[in-house]
Amino acid sequence: MTDQAHASRPPKVAMIVPYFGRRPPYFDVFLKSLERIRHFHWHLLTDCVDLPWPSEQVTVHRSTLAECRRAIEQAAGQAITLDKPYKLCDYRPVYGLAFPELLEGCTHWGYGDLDLLMGDVDRYFERFLELGQEKFLIRGHCSVFPNTPRMLELFRHPTPEVDFGHVAATNEACFFDEWGGMAKIYRAAGISVFNESIMADIYKDRAHLSLTEKQMDYARQAFFWHEGRIRRFFVDGHGQLQDDEFCYIHLQKRSMLEPRWPAETLQAAACIEIRPDRFELVPALTPEAIQSALRANAASALNDLSLIARKARTKVRKWLYA
Repeated sequence: MTDQAHASRPPKVAMIVPYFGRRPPYFDVFLKSLERIRHFHWHLLTDCVDLPWPSEQVTVHRSTLAECRRAIEQAAGQAITLDKPYKLCDYRPVYGLAFPELLEGCTHWGYGDLDLLMGDVDRYFERFLELGQEKFLIRGHCSVFPNTPRMLELFRHPTPEVDFGHVAATNEACFFDEWGGMAKIYRAAGISVFNESIMADIYKDRAHLSLTEKQMDYARQAFFWHEGRIRRFFVDGHGQLQDDEFCYIHLQKRSMLEPRWPAETLQAAACIEIRPDRFELVPALTPEAIQSALRANAASALNDLSLIARKARTKVRKWLYA
């Protein structure tokens, strides 16, 4: 498939996500967040996930970790270490070669996580295409490549810093799908990357919802999935309520209560509040709903302050009695 072929037809992205073990606790909410997306289709290779309702955006393929290993080894042309599912992250850049049948008719392919809620990814992807860049985003939780021979083979690109053979030989997580490998390969190969700050990447070890990019973070903020968009409301440095939008929100293995709504109730929802420890269905995105969410996240921030204070007291005691 040539780059000229990409320009002649609408974009279609195959997202390949092997997932084995226990069913993700809020998979239904993830699935709900995809319902308005047109350009992307998720292929789940799994032994533990069933769709709670039919979806135009997701296809489930029954598979096992052993079957994935064989496909990746055949594509890479070498033996790999893959005893536990966590190691799959290092082999994500090989998925395009390993599962070519999933890329048929697609202009692009990619990989990602399931601890996300997606927003209007189509709009951001269309902007990326208009800019003429080669790679859409760079993080392991959402990365997209053109479906071209060069990009399918990119994981093999030789650099002094990265050795795929070493990655394949160790059980250790090497983060090859992002900063530990592919990010260095993009630079060495001169790949242009659309890497704007369009994601809400949430700290996993804080009680409240706090962005990892500190320049974008606010002490008082709240997040919603609303009619296909990830919306944030925050109080700025002048005490004014503002709002912005993200391509998706990444909850980073955050411990969230498993929703218990009937499938038809979740399907009908237009707005979901993303709280620090759970999701809430909101009838409408009203000023009252926004203020309630701001208060809930601020209350969780107090737990973080209490934890910091306890750690500080412990350090002082150790110093005093050393």
